[in-house]
Amino acid sequence: MNSYVGIDVSKDELVVHVLPAQQDRVFPNTTQGLVELVGWLVDLGGCRVAFEASGGYERDLLDALHQAGVAAVRLPARRPRALARALGLKAKTDALDARVLALAAQMLPATTTPPATAPVQELREWLQLRTALVQERDNHRRRIQQVRQASVQTFLRSVIDSLQQRIAEVEQHLRCALERCPVQIAAAPGLGPILRATLAARLPELGQLDRRQIASLIGLAPYNRDSGRWRGQRCIGGRKGRCATRALHGNLGRH
Repeated sequence: MNSYVGIDVSKDELVVHVLPAQQDRVFPNTTQGLVELVGWLVDLGGCRVAFEASGGYERDLLDALHQAGVAAVRLPARRPRALARALGLKAKTDALDARVLALAAQMLPATTTPPATAPVQELREWLQLRTALVQERDNHRRRIQQVRQASVQTFLRSVIDSLQQRIAEVEQHLRCALERCPVQIAAAPGLGPILRATLAARLPELGQLDRRQIASLIGLAPYNRDSGRWRGQRCIGGRKGRCATRALHGNLGRH
């Protein structure tokens, strides 16, 4: 591994920093820009890339790097920021973020992030849509309790009924998408379709990691808090896990 590359991803740009060469480049976050970036990285030879999850703007980058055989890891945003704080970097710019990501690529264990398969990506997008519709429906249900005008209440009920119908349609699409997912996840006995869809979409490592690693990944593993002779209470790292799967913990405990 000769070069370590950090890429700060935004909707419009890909800001790149390369170590140890200290090179900086900016590419548009477009199809043509990705072609130019990947070609440039391939020419560098033996590079490892790190970038943050950026609300989906990084998906095409991950796919392009994977297809080109470039080792790449997608990091949650908190990890590069923690590294920046440890280095005493108080400012935050795209260029600085790319530099910190390059340092992360150099320092972190050599792992790679595979892109989501088409069935998993389909499940994720249906789940995101269902979550948005459920949230909107529940907001209206809370709102109607404060409404006094009968005409407004009637209108809100019609909106809630329409949203409920849409949610049912989305859940049917989820069931169909589950049929195209790996059997060991989709056919789990005793679990409902929404729970199975969430596990398949948000925890594809099931079956590949042991129970302790899965608990840590979700954010349910208790971590030591010890120093010298002092033994602190073991607590889960809840905020540091995958919230969508951690929220299902109560449901999993009942099956």
